[in-house]
Amino acid sequence: MLDRLLARADAGYNEYSWSGAYPVVATDAYGRGREGSPAGIVRAAREAYEVNGVVAACDLVRMSLFSEARFKFQSAADDRVFGNTDLGILEHPWPGATQGELLARMCQDETTAGNCYVRRVDPADGGGPLLVQMPAECVVIVSEEARDTLGRPYRIPVGYSEDPAPGSGRDPEFFTPGEVAHYSPVPDPRARFRGMSWLSPVLREVGADDAMTAYKTEHLRSGAQLGIVVKYAQALQSATIDLLRERIQARYGGAANAGKTLVLDRGGDVTVAGSTLEQLQFTAVQQAGERRVCAAAGPGLLEILGFEKGDYASAIRKLADLWARPRWRQACASLEHLVPTSRDTGPVRLWFDVSGIAALREGELTRAQAYLVKTQGVAASVAAGYTRESAIAAAESGDLSQLKPDPNAPPSGVSGRETATEHLGGPLNGRPPQAGLPQDLPGAVKPNVPDSRPLQFAPMPSLPNGARG
Repeated sequence: MLDRLLARADAGYNEYSWSGAYPVVATDAYGRGREGSPAGIVRAAREAYEVNGVVAACDLVRMSLFSEARFKFQSAADDRVFGNTDLGILEHPWPGATQGELLARMCQDETTAGNCYVRRVDPADGGGPLLVQMPAECVVIVSEEARDTLGRPYRIPVGYSEDPAPGSGRDPEFFTPGEVAHYSPVPDPRARFRGMSWLSPVLREVGADDAMTAYKTEHLRSGAQLGIVVKYAQALQSATIDLLRERIQARYGGAANAGKTLVLDRGGDVTVAGSTLEQLQFTAVQQAGERRVCAAAGPGLLEILGFEKGDYASAIRKLADLWARPRWRQACASLEHLVPTSRDTGPVRLWFDVSGIAALREGELTRAQAYLVKTQGVAASVAAGYTRESAIAAAESGDLSQLKPDPNAPPSGVSGRETATEHLGGPLNGRPPQAGLPQDLPGAVKPNVPDSRPLQFAPMPSLPNGARG
C-alpha cells in the first residue's frame, strides 16, 4: 500500500531489495507444503563463519577430514568395494573441481544452512554431465499430501524449487527429486524434510564470544586502562564537561598513552570505574563459550584444536567414528541416484573408502587386529567341531550361543586335516601310500642307494700308491 501511495510499485521497488530479507512462503496456492532454510539462521551462521575464529577452526577440521574420503561402489552380494569410470562425475563434478572439493562444499553448506543441494546438469553444448551446487538459501522443498490404501494422509517431497532473490530478473525453477541430491545430516525438529545447521543451538554462544572479543579489543584500544570518573565540588557547565572529556580522551586515551599520569587542577577528583580482565575472569568465561561451540561442532574437536589436553589419536578416531562416518554414508546415499551404473556391475550402492586417510591409519590398524582375532576365533571354533557358518556368525555378533556342532567333524583327538589320499578317495597309483627311506621303496635299484646314511661312520678309502698318491 505504501509503495502504491508513493508511486514506487511501478518502478520495481520493494522492501526486500533494501533490507536484504528473503521471504519464504509456508504454503502455496496448490496446497503444497514448502520448507526453506530460515533466512535469519543462514545469515547469522555465515556471519559467524566469516568473523568467528572458533567456528572457522571447527569447520576447517571437519572439512579437512570429510573431504579426504574417496567414492567407491560396494557390491550388494559380497560387500566388495571397487571403482570404475562410472564414478567420473563425482571425481570431477565440475570443471577444475575434484571429489574433495565436492565434499568440502557439502560440509560447508551443512554448517551455514544445514542443507546442501546438488543437481545434475546436461549441458546444451553436448558436453558431459556436470554437478552444480545450488544456493541453499534459495531452495525450497516442495511436498504434497498423499493418501494410503485406507485413506490416511501423509506427506512426500515432490520436488525442489529454486527461488532466486528478488531483483535478480530470474523466474523460479522447479526440479524433480531425481534431479537433485539433498544432503541434510542433522534433521530440523521444526520441519519434515529439511536439515538444521549445527550452529543453530550455539548462535548465542557465538554472539557472546564475539562480544568478549570486542570488549577485549576496546579495552586494549583505550590503553588497557579502566574507565574513570572525574568529580568536582562545584557545578560545571555543559561546555566545560564536554571540553574536559575530549581533552582527557585525546591526551590519555588509546594504547599509545597507556600508563601516563593523569593530572587535574581546580579540585578535580578521579575515581576508577569498572573491572580488569583478571577481575572479570575473562579467560575462563571465554573458554566456556569455546567449549560449547566445539562440543556442538563434533566430538574430539576440543583435543584436536588444543583447547583441552588429550590423546590426539583417540580424539581423531572419535571424530571419525561418531561424526564423519555417519555423514559419509548419508552423502553417498544422497548422491547415489545421480551416478550412472554399468549393467555389468550388478546390484551396487555408492560407498566411501577411507584407506588413504593418514589420520585414520591407526584406526585401520586396530580394525585389522580385530579382524585377525576374529579369524583366529573362527579357526578355533571350526577345529573344536562347529560349523564354519555358525563360527563366522558367532564371531561377528559375539554371541557364542550361535555356534552349532558340525556332524561331519572328526572325533575328539583325531586331526581334522584331509590328506591327499583321502581327497582323491583311495590309494595313489593303485597302492596305498608307503613311508620309509628312499632305498626301501619298491623298485629302488643300486644307483638310488646313497653312499652313506646319517649318523653312521664310514671310513675314508685309502689313496692309490700310498699317501702321496
